Amino acid sequence: MGAFHVNYAASLPLGVLDEGTLSMNLLDFRLKSFGYERTAEVNGRPFLLFHRTETESESKLRPQLVKLWVVLPAEWVKFDETLDSLVIRPEGRSRGPRSTGIALEVDAEAERFTEQGLPFRRRPLGKDGVLYVPEELSEPLASPAALTSLGLA
Repeated sequence: MGAFHVNYAASLPLGVLDEGTLSMNLLDFRLKSFGYERTAEVNGRPFLLFHRTETESESKLRPQLVKLWVVLPAEWVKFDETLDSLVIRPEGRSRGPRSTGIALEVDAEAERFTEQGLPFRRRPLGKDGVLYVPEELSEPLASPAALTSLGLA
């Protein structure tokens, strides 16, 4: 009897990374490492969710945990062998510059910023969460229906 093999990549759109590659690698975003959490569909388009938990501020007496989420179109995330990490690279665009400097606490970050050459927006997500989304998709991804589809409502 032959070995059972499932080709997960066959069900993904061309150019989208498989679950194994996503799970085993980190996304460098805002000078922080984010792990792959899951894939979700919004209006028929697959999005990848990356997650990180950190303390809101070391200067507070009782800092709370903050859940950080990066939501990206699945086709934008590529594996860069030279960096040995996941990068954000929409089709037809070259790799943008990587962030340099030091990572900031969430409260000190600007609402709008550029990451890997692309404009992004930071949005509050409940009382203890932050959502990072591409600027061009900021409004549709922040809608209640989209947040429910993403599992973030």
